[in-house]
Amino acid sequence: MIDYILNIKDLNKDYKSFSLKNINLQIPKGTVMGFIGANGAGKTTTIKLIMQLIKKDSGQTENRASFFRPILQATWNALQTTSPLSKTEK
Repeated sequence: MIDYILNIKDLNKDYKSFSLKNINLQIPKGTVMGFIGANGAGKTTTIKLIMQLIKKDSGQTENRASFFRPILQATWNALQTTSPLSKTEK
C-alpha cells in the first residue's frame, strides 16, 4: 500500500465569481512536487483549503505528514510577501 503525505478527494469550494471543483490529488511519501497554473486557476485557494485557513464546501483532505503543514505555511508566507495583491497602496 502506498503511503501518501497528502490525499485530496473531490474537494470543492464555491465563491460568487469562482469555483474550485472536484480536485483530486495524491502525493506519495518521498515525492517532490510543484504546484503551477495560470493566474486564477485556484492554487492559492487549494493551499488555503489544505491548511484549513478556509472552510471547504465538500470533499476530503487527509494530511499524513507532520512536516507538510510547515512547508505549506512557508509557501503561503512567501505568496503573501511576493504577490502584487499583498501590497497596499500608499
